[in-house]
Amino acid sequence: MSAVEPAVRERSDLVVMIDSYSVSTVPLEMLFNQTNLSQGTGFIWKVGNDFFLITNWHNLSGKNPFTGKHLSATLAEPNAVRVWWNVRDKLGHKAGIEHSIRDNDGHPLWYIHPVHGRKIDVWRCQYHPQNRWNLTPSTQWKTLTCRSKSAWMCSCLATRLA
Repeated sequence: MSAVEPAVRERSDLVVMIDSYSVSTVPLEMLFNQTNLSQGTGFIWKVGNDFFLITNWHNLSGKNPFTGKHLSATLAEPNAVRVWWNVRDKLGHKAGIEHSIRDNDGHPLWYIHPVHGRKIDVWRCQYHPQNRWNLTPSTQWKTLTCRSKSAWMCSCLATRLA
C-alpha cells in the first residue's frame, strides 16, 4: 500500500476527472473462427451520423503491409474481429462483441483505400444511438494534431466515405 492510498480512502469528496478521449480507442482481437490470431487497437471516427472503426490493414488482413506475406505461420487470415466496446455509463467496463470482417466468399467487408491499398483500411461500424456502447469519436476533439501520414490519410478516407 502506498502512502497516498490511506489519504484517498479517507476523502469522500475526491473527484477523478478522465478525459473522454481516453476511451476513443478500443482493443481488438483478430479471430479465425474462434481461434485468436492477434491483438490490436482501433479508434472511433465519426462523419455526419456514421461511425467508423479505424484500424491498420495488417489487423484485418493478417498480412505484413510491406511484403503482403501472412503474419501467421499457419497462413490463417482473420474472418472476424472481437471489438471490446466501451459500455455506456460504465467507465472502464468493456464488452467483447464479434463482428464478421469477410463475406461468405472470403472477400473483405472493410474499405480498402483505392490508391494506397493495404497501407490504410477503414472498417465501417454500424451504430445506432440506442445501442449500449459508448462511442467517443476522435473527430470530436477540438484540436487534432496528426504527425503520421497514415493517420491523415485515414481521416481523409473516412471523410470521403461519408
